[in-house]
Amino acid sequence: MSRANSNSNCSLQPRPSGGPRAIAVIGLAGGPLIFLAAFGVLLGAWTQVSLAGSLPAVPVAVWEMSLAVWMIAKGFRRSPAATPQPAAGPAPAAAQDTALRGA
Repeated sequence: MSRANSNSNCSLQPRPSGGPRAIAVIGLAGGPLIFLAAFGVLLGAWTQVSLAGSLPAVPVAVWEMSLAVWMIAKGFRRSPAATPQPAAGPAPAAAQDTALRGA
């Protein structure tokens, strides 16, 4: 489950300026490593609580922590299409007065 979560989130992360691409690459590398570690546990190659079983989780942990720090420090930048635009209505009164005076 963690593999699918990290790969889907990392593949979508850099597009809406969710963070630097390097953070996404760390998560993309960690997803398959966790899958291989879980597969090794299923085959009996090692136990789940061992160095070989827990070491592949380090890149995903680094990805999650660095993404959280990035979002807290820098925030999530919205794309220009998602930013609300001011409504085009009548001009303010001060602009109408100067237009009438010819200034």
